[in-house]
This record gives sequence, C-alpha cells and structure tokens, in this order.
Amino acid sequence: MPTEVFINLPDSKKQLLIDAAFKTFCDKPYHLVSINEISQNLGITRTAFYYYFTSKEDIYEYIIKLIKKDFLDNYVYNQDKRLNLFEIFISLFIFLSNFKNDQKQNFIIDLFYNIGYNGEAELLEEIINNGELQSFRKFKGFEEYSMNTLEEKEEVLRILLSIVYHEVIIYYLKDVDINDALASLQKKFDLIKYGIIRNEELNNA
Repeated sequence: MPTEVFINLPDSKKQLLIDAAFKTFCDKPYHLVSINEISQNLGITRTAFYYYFTSKEDIYEYIIKLIKKDFLDNYVYNQDKRLNLFEIFISLFIFLSNFKNDQKQNFIIDLFYNIGYNGEAELLEEIINNGELQSFRKFKGFEEYSMNTLEEKEEVLRILLSIVYHEVIIYYLKDVDINDALASLQKKFDLIKYGIIRNEELNNA
C-alpha cells in the first residue's frame, strides 16, 4: 500500500502521480521499468519516490487495485440487476475491451502475461469472499452452481478468467469486431455451462 504521505496528498496531486506512473508501465513491460525511470516520469527524485511508495511493486499493485475498483464500481455495482457469474466475466471483457488501441492496452497485456497464480487469486478474491458473505450485492452468489467447496469455486473462476484473458488478447491484437469477440466469448462460456458430453453419453458412462 502507498505510504501515509501519499494517502494524505490532495486528490489532484495523487492523480498526477498515478497517471505518470501508469504511463511508465504502459511504455515498457513491468520487468524493464526501474524506480529511477518512474521517479523521472513523476518529476521527483528517487528519494522522494520512497516518501510515497515503498517499492516498484507497491505502485504497480496500487494501479491494479484502481483498475479493479473502476471495473467493480462502473460495471458491477451500478447494475440494476444481480449479475450471475458469467455476466460478471462478460462485463470484465467489455470493460477491458475499452482499452483497445489505447496506450493502457500494453499495460493490460503485460499484466495478463505476468499475473501468475497469486495475482489471479487476489483478482478473484472479492468475488469469492463477498459471494460467500453475501455482501457482493450485485452478485447472485454460488448457490445456483455445482461447486461444493472453495477449491472448486476458485478453479472455476480461474477457468473463466483464463478464457477472458485469451479473448481479450485476441481482440487487442487482431482485427476483430467487438460483437464477434463477445460471441466467441459466449460460445466458450456456453461450453462451460452446458458441457461437451451429450447426456446420453453420460448415462452410458
């Protein structure tokens, strides 16, 4: 988390710092960005950087949290209906599709390639925990799905997230219409929902 000094800055100053840092991570992959480079783009010294953030990872994770908050606030919490699990991930795709041909697209692609298991867990934690606590007010919950344990829920969420990753990357890098991209995503989700084995084959298994 950012330091208290950063938290207590005026919102306009905080936004300037975040925008400059965000641009740095958009220009280069995460592993190539240095604190010196971030500090230079922020217009501050390396020493001053540590007044606001403890590390490169700190400011990177803070930017990710802001993106996640933007998604939840504007694509989930503001809906008039309670969303089911698949609708939430379709909304995530639509949210991320807005970054196409924007400089932020590079940030999202790099994030997907480097997020790793722990990063996925953090990204999905809000859905899992709030679904369990029934405080995720725009989520229908897990009661309508065949998932009996937390491990099963986590694995299903990771499968859906991986599908979204795949479709977003294709949409970013190829000449694909947004409606075609959404149709492709829906087809893959339908395979998850309805299965790939016919009922009669299941009965004969």
